Formats: sequence, C-alpha cells, structure tokens
Amino acid sequence: MKALLSLLLLLACSCSFAQLSLPEVEDAAIVRRIEFVKAKTDSFLLNNFKKEVRSKFQFEFVQGSYLYGEMGFVYVFLNADKHLPDEINNVTHRYSFSDESINLSADIDIYFYQDKGIQLRFKTVEDVAKIAALKAIYNEGRLNKIRNKIKEEKLKQPYTTIEIDRTKKYRIFLKDKAGLHAYLIL
Repeated sequence: MKALLSLLLLLACSCSFAQLSLPEVEDAAIVRRIEFVKAKTDSFLLNNFKKEVRSKFQFEFVQGSYLYGEMGFVYVFLNADKHLPDEINNVTHRYSFSDESINLSADIDIYFYQDKGIQLRFKTVEDVAKIAALKAIYNEGRLNKIRNKIKEEKLKQPYTTIEIDRTKKYRIFLKDKAGLHAYLIL
C-alpha cells in the first residue's frame, strides 16, 4: 500500500511541474525556439498539399530533448529545468489532420533534430504511409471517388480510415457506422 501511495505522490508531483501543451511553457525564449522549429516542420509537411488542405492540419507540441554528449535528457519539466533555448535540438511535433466532409482523421508526427545540420523526417514508417495516403486522397483525385461512393451507396454515417498493414503500406477504406460494408478506395 505504501508503494502505491508513493507512486501516486510521485505522479502528482511530476504533473505539477510538467506542461501538457505549448501554452503552458513559461519561458518565452523556449516557446520562440519551439515555434522556430514549428516553422521548419510546417514547411516540411504542408508544402505537399494545396492551401485548402493545409488548413485541415492542427499543430500540437509533443516533446523535445536537450542532448548532451551520448545521453539525451528528455524534458518533461520545461518549467522547472533551466537551459539555453538553443540547446533544444531534438523536438517532436504532432499534426492532427481532420476532414469533416469525409469524416477522416489522422495524426502525423514529425521529428526535428539539429546538430551540425538540420534533419527533418517523419517519426515512424506509419507516418510516412499516412502522408502517402493523404497525398493520394487530396493530390491524386481520390477525394472525388470517396464522395461519389458515399452518394452512390447512400451511406448514412460514412467515415474514411487509413489503415497501415504489416508491410507498412496504406489502404484507404470508406465505411458506414450504420452498416457493415467497407469499400476499398483505389
């Protein structure tokens, strides 16, 4: 019982120092550094899409690190630890994509690393597949196929999903919450 109480106390203390989102970060210089990185990740991600699609991405700060030597110190306690903002050189940003017209949502993480140069990449292979699927929907004309299929099948509660299989390839499915059918969008 004492171990459980100690664990709960530790969790409560860490939550009081930790921030859950970017507006909770108290140091303005650190916020400016994260926003500088955001400008880089924005251009990395959003240049793939037209203006009307870009507005469907919502930014969320996830995490970052100060890297010293071979060991990295992951900061959960930005408001408690004092470091130079330029030392924040390992950041993950999340972009939540949402399109209500076809009821599609997806989260994409972008990893930023700066040492001697700047490296930007999608955090996981699944993120790469999700971006490829979004490009297929919005840049290759599959959005019209989805909308036509909704009208053709008279779906009552349609929603679109991006599913990643074991081989890390994406499949776009149109489903109906009111029915059992799923349609593969080619």
